[in-house]
Amino acid sequence: MNTYHKMNLKSIYLVLFLGLALTIPGLSQVNIFVLGDTRSGHSVHDSIVNIIASENYDAVINTGDLVAKGSKTSDWKKFIDISQPLIQTPELRSKYLAAFGNHDRGTDDAVYDNWHHFLPWLPGNGEYYYEDIEDVRIIILNSTTRNDTTQNDSLRSWLKQNTRKWLIVGWHYPSFPYGSKRVDKESLSDWWPLLYEYGVDLVINGHAHHYARSYPLRPLESDLSCVRDDENGIVQVISGGAGAPPYGIEKDIHNQDYYDSTLARAFDRDHHYCKISITDSSLNLRAYTLGDSLIDDFTLRKN
Repeated sequence: MNTYHKMNLKSIYLVLFLGLALTIPGLSQVNIFVLGDTRSGHSVHDSIVNIIASENYDAVINTGDLVAKGSKTSDWKKFIDISQPLIQTPELRSKYLAAFGNHDRGTDDAVYDNWHHFLPWLPGNGEYYYEDIEDVRIIILNSTTRNDTTQNDSLRSWLKQNTRKWLIVGWHYPSFPYGSKRVDKESLSDWWPLLYEYGVDLVINGHAHHYARSYPLRPLESDLSCVRDDENGIVQVISGGAGAPPYGIEKDIHNQDYYDSTLARAFDRDHHYCKISITDSSLNLRAYTLGDSLIDDFTLRKN
């Protein structure tokens, strides 16, 4: 009788331990893939989709410009067709998160119609939202809309109420001018001070068709710029190389000090994707070409 009782206690303790191990955030690794600016580069897009589909992952982030012309239904059908390995079941679709890009716009009176029709699974209102995965909170914003007080209020609420250890925020337009494409300097005043205040770890953008990574940065509200802050700064990664025509980083020779002091890694012309692996104490990002060459490899750590 006593032996039977002890064996049951051991079984109960084992079940409790395994249950805790499966439910406590931060005990397992979270894997996130990043691609962006797929547009009309269908063969590149298809290759990256198949690479991701062959891996174990918890989320996919598309940094925007999913299609070449958001008002064309045929463009969206092609995007959905190529993306099938990542969205063919409800479980897979729930892992696919996308940021709205300038090429994704519909007509003036139906800007988001195709976006909502072809991506109905996106959380919240589908234009800006958040998703929690274990000890990671991912926030997706819409940088094509400015002076949106509802979005800004939502961002503040999502940051303030967050209890997850790691914070990743993604949107389309980059905040800092690494290249010739449009930058979103308004986000430096609207968003970056909040992101810095609440300890965001990583910002992911697209739009510029290259890979670039900043040092950890602190925004300066006074002049809409930034300075390096290795202790508390936010790393910005630009990943827009999943199909659209690539181009290099065009440095302003009159602003060389800015690039030297803020830009940690740039890779000009290869199509690419990123893989983020997060544990309780570290966030590692690796960027790869389609030929599996490593572009970048960096790690953020937390106690």
